[in-house]
Amino acid sequence: MTKSTRSRRQSRQFASGMSNVSTARADSFSDASSSSEGDGPVTPDMVFIDGLIERLMRAPLKSRVKRSRRAQQFAPEVDVYIKKDDVLRLCCLASDAFLKQSSLVRVPKDMLPATIFGDIHGQFRDLRIAMHTIGEPGEMTYVFLGDYVDRGPQSIEAVCLLLALKIRHPHRVFLLRGNHEDYNTTLIYGFYDECQRKYQDDTEQLVFQNFIHVFNCMPFSALIGEKILCMHGGLSPDLEKLDDINTTIKRPTMVPLHGLATDLVWSDPGACNVGWSQSTRGISFSYDDSVIEQFCLRHKLDFIVRGHQITPEMQGSGYHFTQNGRMVTLFTAYNYLNSGNTGATLQIFPGMKAQFRVFRPIRSKDMPPQAAANNNVYENGGVSNFVNNDRKDRTNPFADGFTLQK
Repeated sequence: MTKSTRSRRQSRQFASGMSNVSTARADSFSDASSSSEGDGPVTPDMVFIDGLIERLMRAPLKSRVKRSRRAQQFAPEVDVYIKKDDVLRLCCLASDAFLKQSSLVRVPKDMLPATIFGDIHGQFRDLRIAMHTIGEPGEMTYVFLGDYVDRGPQSIEAVCLLLALKIRHPHRVFLLRGNHEDYNTTLIYGFYDECQRKYQDDTEQLVFQNFIHVFNCMPFSALIGEKILCMHGGLSPDLEKLDDINTTIKRPTMVPLHGLATDLVWSDPGACNVGWSQSTRGISFSYDDSVIEQFCLRHKLDFIVRGHQITPEMQGSGYHFTQNGRMVTLFTAYNYLNSGNTGATLQIFPGMKAQFRVFRPIRSKDMPPQAAANNNVYENGGVSNFVNNDRKDRTNPFADGFTLQK
């Protein structure tokens, strides 16, 4: 099959697709839910979870609100509402699922292929597009690096879908904790307000408090194929052995003011000084390439994947490597805050081959006619998706895919 034929076929599938997450892909997700992993007999809880996944994946988009030409246009939201009782039941099941697994979850090579997602930030519609494009958890292992909530329009719906998938596929879907999965952060950046707005009769704030308890139960890191370490933020001076993540962090826990748990969700690469420095964020640390290199050599890692940032270098690609190529920052929420940025995921295949999948927003006038006519597919102009970057990243030797050491 030629590249142009494959591209046309993918475009047709995508253009017929996202309300057809309402049909074809939603059916696929439901079928995978009912038959995957040998999760045991059908129980009322699993029936509830399957129904919730299907409803969230099938829901259509809300009608666009006409605005003046000068007004800023935002993405249409998905037209779905999750009842308070359903949220509380989901949170109870999710916290149990998280606590059955360790703070450092391990994804063995026989669970590949795997797709790693960076920050989502409440962009529920875009999350559905990405999952529609990549495939259901019955075929693919998912590792999410955190920051599911805040700033975006539908944090509740996004995190509920991910929690439901975690419950249904406990050994195929892994949700790591980000710095926004925290009581103090969500009070400031929108998630608390969203809970108050959508559940106005919840005077005791049970919805918000139950979500916070789920966040307090989330794991902090994942190890893929014993070679790729994943977390939301980055490294810590308190991390001597990988097992320290399990022995030091006792869940449920809030994110403390300092220590290993804090650094795993807050720290950043790119320090100006050699070694460790105080972070300019006012919490945790930053570190230079020598810290990353020594850590990878000591623990026999190929490289580290983290989220937490979108820098100017990432605007056109959705990812960015440190200069030594040992750490990559991944950001999946494309057109974040209407900034026009590209988003990306990282796919790890059997044989430890890796490849980026890029999601780039496009303007309405650049869309193919068939796609432009389908308002259920495209947000704010739309999104093009393809493997790797169509523009050569001259600073990244792995821009066209790469193979990890075995």
